[in-house]
Amino acid sequence: MQPEDADFFAPYGMDYMFHGHALLLGESYIGRRIYDTLSTLDLLVAEGAKKIHLHGRGQGALIALFATLLHDGVGHITLENAPLSFASWCQTPLVFWPAANFPHGILKHFDLPDLYRIVKKRLTLVQPWGPDIRPLKGRALQRALKEAGLK
Repeated sequence: MQPEDADFFAPYGMDYMFHGHALLLGESYIGRRIYDTLSTLDLLVAEGAKKIHLHGRGQGALIALFATLLHDGVGHITLENAPLSFASWCQTPLVFWPAANFPHGILKHFDLPDLYRIVKKRLTLVQPWGPDIRPLKGRALQRALKEAGLK
């Protein structure tokens, strides 16, 4: 298999390596990705952007969510294929989301439903995903939305 053919979600791919190095250095890989997004938002505002609508998909949905919470310039956010809860990952035997998306120690302070409630009026949520990186459907979707305070 050629590197360009490798599965992005391979268990021990580049995300895993970057996340591991960040942990060894006492940093957060997802935190650095959020920082990069915030820097881009600052640039857009500095160049005169009046309305910013973030759209994050999958892993990018988490980055977009945190950036929205941390930057006043974001008016609306669309999250596609976003997880609804980190706690649900802790209650699932096998989670397919890369570990780089789980900020170290976050559940001591809050979970994703807390963040969704803060941005609820500015949020469009499209087809949330479960711990298996597959769309939540039927009762599982309704239960997850209710637990996240979005129903």
